[in-house]
Amino acid sequence: MLNIFKLLKKYHETLSKERIRYIAAGLVLGMFLGLLPLSVNSVIIALLVFALRNDRQTALLSTLIFGALGFALDRLAHPLGLAVLQAGFLQGPWTYLYNLPFFPFTGFNNTIVMGNTLLGLILAVPAIFLCKILVLKYRGSQLQAKTAQFLQNKLVSGIAAGFNIFNLRGLFMRKS
Repeated sequence: MLNIFKLLKKYHETLSKERIRYIAAGLVLGMFLGLLPLSVNSVIIALLVFALRNDRQTALLSTLIFGALGFALDRLAHPLGLAVLQAGFLQGPWTYLYNLPFFPFTGFNNTIVMGNTLLGLILAVPAIFLCKILVLKYRGSQLQAKTAQFLQNKLVSGIAAGFNIFNLRGLFMRKS
């Protein structure tokens, strides 16, 4: 429970103070990471999350959200990926890329990987604009003020302090 309050407080600070473009970049990278099945592509995007300037909390949150949505979107991604992979005018480029040393490990010959990549590319621009709009609406709104008030509430602080005093976390942790 303590960790939830810490995460909520940290994310409230992020939404209030972080530059919007970094939050949007974290959202898009997390969206790609969540949509794609675990493969070399996921490792590359995870490295980008840590290498590029973005909000890693938003990337983690959007990875969790789009990871759950990814299974539902597979029914849409499969026909999209199949159409792109079977397009006659793209057979030459796909054959060339697949014969390169690294490309077969990316899994782009899989219809779901290709479809989810295309879905991510299609959704990236609207996600950036939607993120900017929502963060701007959050800043200076009543929700931001109420969240700040809730996090500074003595009851919430007391609950968090109680977890520290009684070391309730230690009850559930394995001692080595």
